[in-house]
Amino acid sequence: MTTVDVPWFIIQGSATTTVRVQRIVVTGLTLTAVAYLNISLGKYSTNFTGGTSTLLTQTPTDSNSAAATLNAVRVFTAAPTAGTKVGDMATRRPFGQSTTAAAAGIPEVVEFDFRNLGEQSSIVLRGTTQELGLYWETAPASSVSMHLEVEWTEE
Repeated sequence: MTTVDVPWFIIQGSATTTVRVQRIVVTGLTLTAVAYLNISLGKYSTNFTGGTSTLLTQTPTDSNSAAATLNAVRVFTAAPTAGTKVGDMATRRPFGQSTTAAAAGIPEVVEFDFRNLGEQSSIVLRGTTQELGLYWETAPASSVSMHLEVEWTEE
């Protein structure tokens, strides 16, 4: 999916807890040919609609922890209709490596780390209409593969 300014990954808040997103990490970023990519993280005040998505598995780091109440962590393979953007929270410009063995290098680690934001120490999502989304600022020239990790807490 190469739609510009429409998230391909979202984290949706909870109806019963305050969600604090602490960190998002993208690794293994590869394309057919090497290229720089512009990845932005936007905050939205209304939900995305439509599109084709897959819910990601939510796994607690402590097996004694309660199940997550976060409404959704999902990736899109067909573009949704974006919600109302409040603004951008961060932007990164990593160098995406080639999937071909001859040109492949070590893919960059792209980290959005909000654990040290002073008194807030995270990005806060309150209610199910608030969402964070990763999106391309410019469309990649080819399909992109990657791994995603997200850390959040609920209170």
